[in-house]
Amino acid sequence: MYNHVFLIGRTTDKPTISKLENGQTVGHFTLAVNRPYKNAEGNYDTDFIPITVWNGVAVNANAYCNKGSIISITGIVIQKEENVLLKKEDENLSKKIRTLEIYAENVVFIKL
Repeated sequence: MYNHVFLIGRTTDKPTISKLENGQTVGHFTLAVNRPYKNAEGNYDTDFIPITVWNGVAVNANAYCNKGSIISITGIVIQKEENVLLKKEDENLSKKIRTLEIYAENVVFIKL
């Protein structure tokens, strides 16, 4: 089995970074990636993919990327599970929500 992803797209905003208690730096941004085929209306659909970067990659992404920067990333797909409480007429219900996120290991700046 092999978990590896390669994407090229545009950043939707400047990456944000923060320091964790353990000293690591983490960054987050969204990558807009066009699909390689046209839909029924003749337009390309776009997927908005959440990206997480760590340490030096996070610092560089924050320093060099702006909204609309074209970059390529390689990384792995991570599935996250989160319990969300739903309130329905005095009953507390919990629903598990699964999301996919990309942990980028390498970022290449194509057009800043």
